[in-house]
Formats: sequence, C-alpha cells, structure tokens
Amino acid sequence: MSGEIAPGQRVRVHVNLHLRRLSVVNPRSGRVIGYVDDITLTAVRFRYQPACVRRIREEGVRSVCAYALGIVKSVNTNPAEVSGRPVKYNPFIRPDFHYETGESVTQADRVLFIQLRAHVLA
Repeated sequence: MSGEIAPGQRVRVHVNLHLRRLSVVNPRSGRVIGYVDDITLTAVRFRYQPACVRRIREEGVRSVCAYALGIVKSVNTNPAEVSGRPVKYNPFIRPDFHYETGESVTQADRVLFIQLRAHVLA
C-alpha cells in the first residue's frame, strides 16, 4: 500500500514496530496512507509529544509519540548503501531525536529512512 505516496507530498513518517516497516501518514487527516521499506524526505522536522513520552515511561508500553514531518523525495528505492548520520530515538532513554554523539536534532534538509532507522544525508 504505497500507491497514494508521491514525490512532493507532505507526510509524517514513524516506525511501526508491529509491522517492522515505516508508516507514512497524511499530516492533515492523521491517517496512514501507506507502509514503505524506505523513504527519503526533504525539509524534515523531527517532532515528539512530551505528554505521550511521559505516559510511555509511566506505563512501560510504547505508542506513537514521535515522527518526522517532511516532503517526499523518493519511495522504495532500495538503496544498496546507507550513508548519512544516523539519528536515534528511544523514549525510555530520552524524549528527543539525537545523533550518536548525544547532540539533539530537530530538523534536517534531507533524511533517508531505511531499515527502521533515520539517516541525515549531506
């Protein structure tokens, strides 16, 4: 189900832990429009909901409270190599998106999501 996802479209992307795929969501309706193995977004903003992070920590049960918002550049290109700076997110450790160095990241020009991970591209 990725027929509704097109270059130039504004979307939200988050990891779907149950399906082990990336969920692509229409930011206006909040509805999932497709599941993909990889997607590249431009003009990306990383977002999280503090109240949801608190609830996750209190209850110990994950839910969708963090996502990336951006414009689709390409979908399911299956790149042979993954390059870029990896971005991490784990609400049990810290509430924000961050690089391996610990530096927070809130936005990026171009991000590749593949293998359930985000990579900021140069």
